[in-house]
Amino acid sequence: MPICKECGTKNDEGSVFCEECGAKLVPEERMQASVEELPPKRKKSKLGLIIGISLGCLVLVAIALLLIFNPWGKSAKITFSSSMPPYEGHKEIYAVDSDPSTYYWSNAYRYPDSDPEKDYKTKRGWPTVGDYFQVDLGKIRKINRVKIIQAPDGDQQDYLRHGKLQYSKDGEKWTTIGTVSNRVIDESFGPVKVRCVRLLVTQLNDYWVKIAEFQVF
Repeated sequence: MPICKECGTKNDEGSVFCEECGAKLVPEERMQASVEELPPKRKKSKLGLIIGISLGCLVLVAIALLLIFNPWGKSAKITFSSSMPPYEGHKEIYAVDSDPSTYYWSNAYRYPDSDPEKDYKTKRGWPTVGDYFQVDLGKIRKINRVKIIQAPDGDQQDYLRHGKLQYSKDGEKWTTIGTVSNRVIDESFGPVKVRCVRLLVTQLNDYWVKIAEFQVF
């Protein structure tokens, strides 16, 4: 006995339309077949869920380790040093702080005026033969350019007039790039592997030296 899906009325066998509402009837066997043809629900796999959670945890741990240790972002610290102590607050760090408004200044008395063994100019703190201004890259790096800005504050006198620009892998054996005499030094060359770069004084300088930026590229 077919039952109308619309109004629930039981109809006589063989009826095609509902006697109550006129809706088309669906035979019971067809309805049963439709229900039986529905695909079974898949059961969730516990193993797959466990594997997914484990992989997610591993990814999170890996990301955390990269953020902590950051092997790509680490860079060696660049330091500046000189054979001459700085004058007052013009520290060595100012030569490599990427701020051209600050500078290292070599104006420093190294010997007492009463020392008869020292030349007057040397006693005044002027750079002499063998003095140097140097950067240490912290590790061996490949470079192809050096730029040094001296006397940055409008004082056109305090810079090295007689020197050599050199590089070294170990801080002991040095290779000369060229001679320097200008206030702004900007030298490009073929790529070389170095750790240290320096300005070496080759003649007594009649002025002190101010270095605002000692840049290595």
